[in-house]
Amino acid sequence: MKRTIIIIVSIGLFAALVLLMPAIQSSTNCGGNSAALCDCSGYAKMVFVAALESSARKAATAHSTTSDIALFNIDSFPTDYIQMIPVGNHWIPRARYFLKAGDIEINNTAPRSIIFVCDTPFGNVPRKWFGKTNPAHAVGYSSGEAGLISPQEYAALNLSSFVEAGEFVRQKKAQPISPGDVANRAAPEK
Repeated sequence: MKRTIIIIVSIGLFAALVLLMPAIQSSTNCGGNSAALCDCSGYAKMVFVAALESSARKAATAHSTTSDIALFNIDSFPTDYIQMIPVGNHWIPRARYFLKAGDIEINNTAPRSIIFVCDTPFGNVPRKWFGKTNPAHAVGYSSGEAGLISPQEYAALNLSSFVEAGEFVRQKKAQPISPGDVANRAAPEK
């Protein structure tokens, strides 16, 4: 009798463990806003670095400081930077990215602005143990940071100065690399 009770309790505990396993098991958080945030962060950092490089070059020739030069235009991206712009991600194949065209103000005193945005909201970041996370759009900021905005904030964005990233890259890759671009990128640092 005692042995039967132990066997029944053991089987019950085993069954409960098997049934609860999916709830306590860690699943991956790849895709969704994890992927979109990675792409937005990469783009924002790339623009920030390109702006610093451009400012340093201008400062060296114009006798000014890098903090004096606050505007950067993505049309002045070197070709190797353009080839690194995220245009899609296999984790989120239906999502599209839009980047800000024209001048972008980048310096330590300017308020950060959105320069890169994912058009698809995802609800996997931040990850919650219970309940669902509200859907959000991943964005890249002029400060080199990335973050999430609500669908309401996304709807309120003025995207008239944004272009689809894939289209921008296709247009730029169609143009031949200019000799000046190659010379500037290959010039030794002093």
